[in-house]
Amino acid sequence: MTYARRKNEQERALVAQGVGQRFGAFVDDTLVSTAGIFVTHAGLARYQSVEPHPDHRRQGLAAAVVHAAGAHALATYGLETLVIAADTDGDAIRIYRSLGFTDA
Repeated sequence: MTYARRKNEQERALVAQGVGQRFGAFVDDTLVSTAGIFVTHAGLARYQSVEPHPDHRRQGLAAAVVHAAGAHALATYGLETLVIAADTDGDAIRIYRSLGFTDA
């Protein structure tokens, strides 16, 4: 819990500094998918904690928050590159590739 609280505090500080944002998808009033994106260097932002709820997978919600976060970051921060990390054989990489991400 200490780690999670510190991570949340760190993200809130970055949002307050204007260098990132967290996005979420809701079903009714329940948060079911989330993704953060934060500027790491000039022209570059990295996704953080793309997390769909297990009961709401394969509904396009993770793809929606990744897309919204990326569109926001490109429009707001004047970026050239978005970075996202994933295992090379999991469901996540399939989603990222469908959104136009390429392996590097």
